[in-house]
Amino acid sequence: MESKQDPREIQYLLRLAKQASKLAGEIIMPLFEESISFTLKKDQTPVTIADHKAEEAISEFLQRETPNYSILGEELGEVTRSNSHKWIIDPIDGTQSFVQNIPLFGTLISLEIDEYPVLGIIACHALGETVSAALGFGTSLNEKPVSVTNKHNLKDAITLTTDPQSLYNRTPKGFTSILKEVKQFRSWGDCYGYLAVACGRADIMIDDIINRWDISAPSIIITEAGGKFSTWNQEHLIGTDTIATNGYLHEQVCSILN
Repeated sequence: MESKQDPREIQYLLRLAKQASKLAGEIIMPLFEESISFTLKKDQTPVTIADHKAEEAISEFLQRETPNYSILGEELGEVTRSNSHKWIIDPIDGTQSFVQNIPLFGTLISLEIDEYPVLGIIACHALGETVSAALGFGTSLNEKPVSVTNKHNLKDAITLTTDPQSLYNRTPKGFTSILKEVKQFRSWGDCYGYLAVACGRADIMIDDIINRWDISAPSIIITEAGGKFSTWNQEHLIGTDTIATNGYLHEQVCSILN
């Protein structure tokens, strides 16, 4: 896709997204250090006051800076203002890690134009790492360019997922085959898994159940880093399941899981 935005405008909007993620971090980190309580949503995933306060801060900032853009957030729902431009927000991706004081969580922000991501941020506040990308500008980790690996063989690959039990339940045969084929299988999941693939720390990231706010930002981050991102059947960029790879391994992984 070619962006409808001027490249300078895209860069400006990416800077806004980074500012918004920093605002979220300033709210999230003191609460992370306090080990706050949580409640369970209808889908039995945890949510905390940090999720709500961070999303409120991001949403207020972006509505002020881009008043004509729509916003979709995990916790606060949708504010509709534009038919084409929409911010997608996940204030804390990996809340389960957050409430267990595990630092593999982050704030996700992306901008979609006509439902296609054109920029994205994964800010892993507790790690001090922010990976970002904009269409045509590549992917950077803490402002330094990064890229995916160039591994071609599954036997050399490090594979990640968010929930191994859920992946097994979805496809016992595929799960077992992946375990046998790859070099390592780890559950460094949620947003950190996509950061790891984009930065060349891992080669494959798989999620079997996913929402748009979980993967809108990772999709542009992975593809701008030189990788490939798709649904399991490779029919769509974003859907309800995800495979992110260095590109070379994508067909093999999709074939095994399907």
